[in-house]
This record gives sequence, structure tokens and C-alpha cells, in this order.
Amino acid sequence: MSENGISPDARRVVRVELHVFAFPMRNVGRSGTELTDLPGEDTNRTRIAVEIETADGARGCYAGGNETMIGQAKIAAKLLLGRDALARAAFAERGLKCRQAAAAVGFAQALAELVRLLVAPAGERHADPNHVLLVDEDAEAVGQQLAKAVASMEGEVRRVFKTLPDPIKVKLQPLFQRVPEDPANTKVSVAERFQNVLGILNEVNKANNEITVNYEVHQLADGKPSEVRVIYVGLAQAYYLSAGGEAGIGRPSADGWKWEPSKAVAADVLVALDILQGKHSPAFVPLPVSIK
Repeated sequence: MSENGISPDARRVVRVELHVFAFPMRNVGRSGTELTDLPGEDTNRTRIAVEIETADGARGCYAGGNETMIGQAKIAAKLLLGRDALARAAFAERGLKCRQAAAAVGFAQALAELVRLLVAPAGERHADPNHVLLVDEDAEAVGQQLAKAVASMEGEVRRVFKTLPDPIKVKLQPLFQRVPEDPANTKVSVAERFQNVLGILNEVNKANNEITVNYEVHQLADGKPSEVRVIYVGLAQAYYLSAGGEAGIGRPSADGWKWEPSKAVAADVLVALDILQGKHSPAFVPLPVSIK
């Protein structure tokens, strides 16, 4: 079959080149994170130039994006090799039909079609773009693979959950309760399970990038429980201080957080707490960190 008199083989992408380049923007500067008109200021802007060549020697060029997209561009370039250079419109059309089909035939079947589009042999990729094939057997196989994948992720979530600080556990408890005890016998759909796992991982990642202060009850050196202020540095380290000036250090373990008294850090923890609560100007605070 040919399109515009060009055979599918001739339209096949055989080379993709990426070039990162920069150019100056006169009288443009930064105001915070935004670019704005600033007379006398010069700012460099980075772009990516893309050149695509097909088997018959035809070439197309485009410039856009920025340096933060180079990783994505490299992945996309590899996926383009061997594909029909004129197939973008047909692929978009079939993708739209897949999204429309999702509401009618379900998550697994629609996903099976999207997977088939990406891995189909060259001959299939040049097939009638108006035909959307949803095969029950393919959908069932993909559904089983997805169920196996999400069950593995749920297992990792259970392991990670044990290592989280108590405040994060309390926050995630509603989501964690939705993780099925027996993945092989659950009425929760695979799509819902993926959504739940991603929700948990998103909150965990957010907590790991924050410094927070919490009020907790800890057992002090004299064996008595007392309310303390705790600084969590992400999910890797924590420091506490009681009203009486007793301090300690906490670290995660496979069975939960382990805490140990440390008089040596009391003064520095107090300064760090005052900084975080706006009672002290920003300063460098030396606190011990254990990295494993």
C-alpha cells in the first residue's frame, strides 16, 4: 500500500538526530522564576533541534523544547526508528478511538489495544487506521500481567509502610487500608489498585522531600513517656527535644523507627526547631547524620 505515491518502506524512519543549542535573548532577564523585559539584560535560552530522515532520503527538521526535555527526546527518538514517518495522524486517530473504547469495553481491553499499537509489527502499523482491534484474549493476558505487577508493587508498599514515621503512617492509613490482604482474591479492580499504590507512593515521595516538625510522645532516658518536638528530615533521619531539654536521634529500620537519647545534640536541635518555627534567623546547624 502507498500513500501519496510513496511506499511504506520508503517512509520508514532510519535516522534521528538531536542537537542541543543555546542563543542569547537581548533585553530579557529573570524576575524570580519568570522571564520578563529588562533593558540591558541578556539571557541565554536553550532549545533542541531535531532532524528526522526516512529510507528514501527525505528529511524534516524542527526546533523547540528545552534542555530539561533531552532525556524524553532521546527515548522518543529511539521509538521513532523503523516507524512510518507519516503515521502520526493515524496513530493519534487510533489513540482517540482507544480512549473512546475505554468507557465502553473497560480498562484492560483499551490498554491491550494501546500496547498492541506500540509493539505491532511494521506491516500491522500500516494497516487501516480506521480499524480498532480489541481482542478479548489479548485483554485478558494484559490484565493478568497488570494484576501481577500491581500485586508486586503492593508487596513493596507493605514493606515500605513499616519503615515510615508514625505521622506519615497515620496520614496514609486510609489509603493503606485499601491494599488487599489477598491480591488473588479481591473485588477491587486492577485500575483502582494501581491508583491506590500511586497515591501512597506520591505521598511517601512528598514526605521524603520535606523537613517537618511534629509533636509526639517518646520514652526518655529515665524510662518515662514525655511529649517532645520531633524534626523529620525527609524519611531518613529525625531529632527530638523535650520541654526539659532531653534530646535524641531517630532512624528508620525494617521494623519501624529506632530512637536513642543524645544529650550532645540538644542545643543544636533547639536552634533547628527555632529556625523552622520562625523564632531564629536562618543559620547552619551541625547535626549528626547516619547514611546506610
